Amino acid sequence: MAAHVRQWPWAVVAFLLTAALLMAGRSVYVRSARQAPFLREAAAVPGVERVRLAGPDQVQVWLRTDAAPDAAYTAVAALAHAKLGPSAAIHLVDNPTPAEARLGRDLSLMVAEAEARGNYVTMAQQASALAARHRDTLTWTLGPQNVFLTLNHGTHRLILVFPLNWVRPVGGA
Repeated sequence: MAAHVRQWPWAVVAFLLTAALLMAGRSVYVRSARQAPFLREAAAVPGVERVRLAGPDQVQVWLRTDAAPDAAYTAVAALAHAKLGPSAAIHLVDNPTPAEARLGRDLSLMVAEAEARGNYVTMAQQASALAARHRDTLTWTLGPQNVFLTLNHGTHRLILVFPLNWVRPVGGA
């Protein structure tokens, strides 16, 4: 019995070493076989300046100033969902002024109202007028799955992406 009591610490050490080796092997696999190819392919998307993984399913994307945000976002999102899984979230990194950030919050309410009413033309007119009052330039694109709003004010830019809820199928069967 005394021999068995002295051996249990070695069993715990062996278990911990095995678990650590398995987790390290999984981490190396995920980085080399999934994340690294994704980062290379996403950086090659036209309009993308830089891509970084902020977490296992958080992708940060910096766009060039001459890039079309809708095309670059859609391409990177498709790659992320294919390579990293359907839970991958894309975050476009920009450099808004505090006034642009406040304006972005106001615009998000306008987009939600336009989606509820289905009147995107009126939303675009109101949003452009609001941006002009703040001396910003607004461009917007209604894509198949998202609404893209881009506010430009000198060297500062704010890119907003709003997923459309009506794209999801309604009902069952």
